[in-house]
Amino acid sequence: MKVLKFFILFITLLNILPVSCSDNYNIPENTVLYDYVSQAFNAYRSKNYPTAIKNFSKALNIHKTPDGYLYRGYSYIHTKQYDLAEKDFITTIALCQYNNDELCKRYSSFAYDMLNLLEIYKNKL
Repeated sequence: MKVLKFFILFITLLNILPVSCSDNYNIPENTVLYDYVSQAFNAYRSKNYPTAIKNFSKALNIHKTPDGYLYRGYSYIHTKQYDLAEKDFITTIALCQYNNDELCKRYSSFAYDMLNLLEIYKNKL
């Protein structure tokens, strides 16, 4: 029963986040970064998680953003790469640590929640 509750909470968290990055950080259109971010979020929305991971990684090599790490972490979870997801959630929290922006606080909160859920999941295996 506890495992079922975990998965219900897990799926709920994955589905309540807005799927948008370029609007949050004013990424100029017609740039390589914008293209990678757009492709990453399109792949994420289409549940093509390996492609999302590839494009989030390319975008993060150009510009490191908390939401890029957060969504790449979600993509890693969907592909059962839990250790990589954990690293991305920790990075999300670190990037938001000194930022009082409301959006960054939300990303950090979601990352904390996902780290806690991953810990519960590991203990259930």
